[in-house]
Amino acid sequence: MNAVDGVYWALALAIVIIAAALTWLIVRCAGTVGRVNQVIADVRKEVPAASASVRKVLENAEQVTSDVAEASSVIRDGAAAVRLLVERVREAVKFLDETILSKFAALAPLFVLVGSWLERLAGKKDKPTAPGEGAGEGAAQNKID
Repeated sequence: MNAVDGVYWALALAIVIIAAALTWLIVRCAGTVGRVNQVIADVRKEVPAASASVRKVLENAEQVTSDVAEASSVIRDGAAAVRLLVERVREAVKFLDETILSKFAALAPLFVLVGSWLERLAGKKDKPTAPGEGAGEGAAQNKID
């Protein structure tokens, strides 16, 4: 074997090593591609379920938003009704104060007069005493002594 044959054998061995390395790389890539294909197939199976879940979440969010909008509308209407009711009560109290209660205040001396007249009619004989003094016979005895 001469030097040129040795170079050929070295080149042939290098080619075989490179071919083996490329084959190993292709096999590894093919395995990776197979795993990627498996993942894609699994994802393909899971995507409809995931998208259905996302759709359901979005529907629920829309429903919650709708319910909140409806509830706030009801609360707004209730607040307006309460405002209207308070305003009507204020107007009624103002009306009663201006028309009826002020007239009763003007008639207060007349009510006092009628009350004293009813007291005389009822037959009350004793005059009211100051606080701390007894009423009736005991008070009369204190005045005598």
